[in-house]
Amino acid sequence: MTKNLMVLNLRRNRLQGPIPDKFSASCALRTLNLNGNLLHGKVPNSLAHCSKLEVLDIGTNQIDGRFPCFLQNLPTLSVLVLRNNKFHGTLGCSKAKNPWKIIQIVDIAFNNFSGKLPENYFRTLKKMKDDDHNAEPDIIQSAINNVYYQDSVTVMSKGQQMELIKIRRIFTAIDFSSNHFKGQIPEDLMDLKALYILNFSNNAFSGEIPSTIGNLTQLESLDLSNNSLVGEIPTQLASLSFLSYLNLSFNHLVGKIPTGTQLQSFEASSFEGNYGLYGPPLTEIPKRPNDPPPQPACGSLSFLSYLNLSFNHLVGKIPTGTQLQSFEASSFEGNYGLYGPPLTEIPKRPNDPPPQPACGRLACSIDWSFLSVELGFVIGLGIIIGPIMFWKKWRVRYWKRVDKILCWMFSRMYLEYATDRGQTYTVLRW
Repeated sequence: MTKNLMVLNLRRNRLQGPIPDKFSASCALRTLNLNGNLLHGKVPNSLAHCSKLEVLDIGTNQIDGRFPCFLQNLPTLSVLVLRNNKFHGTLGCSKAKNPWKIIQIVDIAFNNFSGKLPENYFRTLKKMKDDDHNAEPDIIQSAINNVYYQDSVTVMSKGQQMELIKIRRIFTAIDFSSNHFKGQIPEDLMDLKALYILNFSNNAFSGEIPSTIGNLTQLESLDLSNNSLVGEIPTQLASLSFLSYLNLSFNHLVGKIPTGTQLQSFEASSFEGNYGLYGPPLTEIPKRPNDPPPQPACGSLSFLSYLNLSFNHLVGKIPTGTQLQSFEASSFEGNYGLYGPPLTEIPKRPNDPPPQPACGRLACSIDWSFLSVELGFVIGLGIIIGPIMFWKKWRVRYWKRVDKILCWMFSRMYLEYATDRGQTYTVLRW
């Protein structure tokens, strides 16, 4: 790159391939804007030679790799936009020395960054701590042959994309949304009292919202939606008088929304999805998706003068001590299992069996239907076998009859009379 080139703006073209790693040691670039192309690869290390770089915007490309830590050592960098790329990994930069003293816009949204934010990560952001900018030019611009070039950048502000045609030096923003960051919101972030926009939405931050958030006195837009934040909304948040946009939806916040503040001026959608959060502007306590709908107390309807619940499948006792007892029994008839005043007894189903008389423990334990079958079989068998066993005359006749039947069935069989010891016997032979 030539040492005389101060501004390179190639945004919103269809440039492809990697960014050339050919930034010389004499690089004089103050603005590099490659936003909205098809660039890929990694951020070239030779960009570290551009020590006067103020604005770096390489958002909406396909650039990957880990966070380019050498950018934190650029002493004049004010605007960094890495938005909507394929960066990944953590933000830890152990070799950075006094990083980002005058940075005012950091936008790394819509990437794959992950892990916890490093301890004291925001401690060195001096520009976002100091709200006195009277001694500085109001707008970031570059003088080229006495012609001033004004930088522009697109940021997310108050839930919408906004293009800043002029970047005012008092404007500050941090956008880490739509990544995979986790852990608690860093406490040192709450020292940035000159911060205007903070967007941590669509991550996995947990823990409570720090009560020291009240230190962010210049904050105009706060988006912490779609995280796993717990606990109550700190009352200190309600003291941010410049706050005009707030989104805390879809967390695990509970308790009452602080009242008597401008928090009630926000839409209910700013708080939705927090099952346990209540109070204005919410009209009712939100219910979890699988919670049953609330059941109104029928007996509390003091103006109810007509009621008909007959011929349903209601069961249980009619609530007592209410005006329900003042209705006719016909209002409840046909509910087989419903009882209590004004019903005089538990209704019986049309096909219910008649009530059984009380019986002793032994009698109720006998199954008479089963026993009657057994008794009938035994008695019938006894009528046939008894005479054969105990009545000789009947037994002789029985066996004679059997012999005749066998002879009739088998033609080769015949009866023969034999005498033994003075007794005559009939013998069946073949």
